[in-house]
This record gives sequence, structure tokens and C-alpha cells, in this order.
Amino acid sequence: MITRALFRQLNAHGTQTATAPIFRSRAVFTSLPGIPAKNPRISRIATRATKEGETHENAVFEALKSRRTTGDFTDDIVSDEVVTRAVEAARWAPNHKLTEPWKFYWLGGEAIEEISKLNAALLEADGKPAKAKAKYERWRSIKGWLVVTARRSLDNPLMEQEDYAATCCAVQNLLLALHSEGVGTKWTTGAVTRTEEVAKVVGYDLNEETPVGIVWYGVPAREGKSLRRKQVTDILIRVP
Repeated sequence: MITRALFRQLNAHGTQTATAPIFRSRAVFTSLPGIPAKNPRISRIATRATKEGETHENAVFEALKSRRTTGDFTDDIVSDEVVTRAVEAARWAPNHKLTEPWKFYWLGGEAIEEISKLNAALLEADGKPAKAKAKYERWRSIKGWLVVTARRSLDNPLMEQEDYAATCCAVQNLLLALHSEGVGTKWTTGAVTRTEEVAKVVGYDLNEETPVGIVWYGVPAREGKSLRRKQVTDILIRVP
């Protein structure tokens, strides 16, 4: 993942512009000083220092650890080029047998309005009219929406499970790519995202695709909270 610091360095060496795709591994990394052109593998360049004294590994870790879920966005519009680059990053996620099971539906104003109404209707039916009204106003105010689905394999449950997991990896790539360009995101999997009504609005068949969620994106109005995480020693288990 290319973060802002590395992105600035790439620009300084003329390897990438603000409108170029952010994932061109061979073209980008073989052009950096001190990196051999014969073998531009990520595993080899990860420990090589950049001109600024920062390693690629540190740049990756910075992006992973600094990304936060964004709850509020400004009215600024994120350019189509930035979103396209993020989807380009998403499609490089690992996936068994290269099934590439993901789809990204880029919603416009009409679809956003319809889904906002559907979500409000669910809350109304649940006896929460005040919450329904507040959610409706908030959802319809968010300008950037991507609905993500994974291909279903009804005759192969294991493949379906693997494809869903791969699509989640693609969403992580998407979030990190947007974060690297200063764009905030929220990945939501609320009840409305799994309904037939939403599938109809977006244009997919629930028998063929399963929803992985909605990704909201935009310029953050404020920084997301840094929540406590378990320590490595709590989750890393050595097995002799």
C-alpha cells in the first residue's frame, strides 16, 4: 500500500502523478533509487530504505495502523479518479484459484435516496420513528457509496466461503487505498444491506451474489477514534 509519504516520494522521482493508478508495482518500484530493476518483488523491497530514510515496511504499517472508521464526512466530493484507483487496489486482493468474486456497485443519488428510505422504513417498522428520521437524513447526506458483493457458489459451500473471505480482503485494500489519499471510509453491514429490496435497487440477484456491505467514503469531518486492540502476545500462539 502506498501511503502519503511514499506517494510524495514517487512523485518526486517522476514515477507517478496524482491521477495515475496507485498499483503499478513494476513501473513504480523499479524506478525507485537503490532498488534493482531485475526483481521488483515486494518481499525484497520491503526492507530497503527510501531517500527519506523510511522503509516501505514502515509505510505499509503506518497505513494499516492509522486508518480509522469515519463516522462523519464533509460535503466535499471525492474525485472519480481517486475511487477508481481504490477499486484498482481492491482487485489485487488474494483469492483462491483467482476466482475474483467481487463486484463494486458505485451508487448515484437516486439509489442512495432509495436505500436511505428503505433503512428508515425498517427502523419505523421496529418502532423507532425518531431514529428512522435521523438515520434517513444522515444516510442521504453521504455522497460516496459503494455496495460490495461476492459471487455465490450454491453448489460449493467451501468455495462460497473462500470467495466471501477474499472479497473482505478486497474491501480492506479499498479502505487502505482511500485512506492513503486522505479519504475516510465506513464499512457498514446493517440489516438493510442484506434485503431483497436493496439488491433490486442496486441491480444484483441475491441467488448469484451475496452482499458484503456498503462502503461510505468522503473527506472526514473529524478523525476516527483510536480503539484499544489486543496485544500481539494475546493473539499469537506458537505451536511446536
